[in-house]
Amino acid sequence: MGSNQKPPSSSSVKLAYVDALRGIAVLLVILVHTGGRTPQGLHFMSLSVYGQYGVQLFFVLSAFTLCHSLEKITVLTKEDYLGFMTKRFFRIAPLYYLGIVFYFLFTYLALNLVHYTPFTAPSNYSAIGVLSNVLFLHGLVPEGNTNIVPGGWSIGCEFLFYAVFPFLFVKARAHRWVLLFSAIIAGLITLTLQIVTSKIQGFDVGLNTFTYFSVSNQFPCFILGMIYYFYQNQEKIRRLFLILFVPSLIAIWLLHTTVWGWCLLPLAAGVASVGTALLIERKPIPALLQKIGQLSFSMYLWHFIVVWTVSPIFKAKLPHSDLFSILQFFIIIALTYVMAEISNRLIENPGIALGHRMANRLRKNRNIGHVNQSVSNP
Repeated sequence: MGSNQKPPSSSSVKLAYVDALRGIAVLLVILVHTGGRTPQGLHFMSLSVYGQYGVQLFFVLSAFTLCHSLEKITVLTKEDYLGFMTKRFFRIAPLYYLGIVFYFLFTYLALNLVHYTPFTAPSNYSAIGVLSNVLFLHGLVPEGNTNIVPGGWSIGCEFLFYAVFPFLFVKARAHRWVLLFSAIIAGLITLTLQIVTSKIQGFDVGLNTFTYFSVSNQFPCFILGMIYYFYQNQEKIRRLFLILFVPSLIAIWLLHTTVWGWCLLPLAAGVASVGTALLIERKPIPALLQKIGQLSFSMYLWHFIVVWTVSPIFKAKLPHSDLFSILQFFIIIALTYVMAEISNRLIENPGIALGHRMANRLRKNRNIGHVNQSVSNP
């Protein structure tokens, strides 16, 4: 990768299609969790398992949009970094913290009312698990990576990437080889993690385990998102991803059922995600899909409760068929959409606005400091 390629400017790039891609990603995630609650043997359930790779699409899009957010920064200062992390924190934290409390109360009430919980029982919560989620370090802690908030592993993965992204972006803008180098380092970390954890008795290694969820294993998706940003206007790179689109889907299908495929699946899903972006980036965007994408974070967090509530009703009251499973899927989407609309207005948007105000305050303090320095050092 040469360093002389210029990335596209956000002023000339319409990012509305990114919301549509986020919509696709969250619908895929809802699909896999809906399918997991449908009766065994249905075609719907067999196909729904591949919906889990919507998370990798989220990762690719996250890195791509983060690049646009920092493209005006040439030299990364302490204030720039703190401002970036402040915005990221308040984008996620208010809703995620509510999720920690909400899912604990849900499991507690479920156990006391119906003597069953579809998620972690309160007695299985650990102090380190809860604390790691509060600090967004649960991607490093097995007790907190899968047991506190359903689907929370991806949030932990995202936040750990946020911590290194500004440094990686500034370096990669000058030297593209940094992207490849960092991906290789991440691969070596994943290999080391796999070797170490495989020797720990009772520690599972494979798809949908702590090793699979680790940020090092998912790192290729973030790197691919950055490559998409830097080379979006390079026809040779675009053509390469389009050529690899179908093979990457085949690779996902083949690797999904293998014992060792977990370490290659994020890469395959990441390539497929970039290919998907290239296929729709210049197409008309359905307004509803774009709106779903704008609500994707809330929908991601809240769809679990809807799935857990609606699925038992369908299982008990309606015939077990693919048609009713599809109907169930659309009902879950609709109910989740309503919940997401409410939480977006009451929690997400105010949190985002607060993060921007605090980041702007840091920027003003930096400017004041520069002015004072120039005055004292004429």
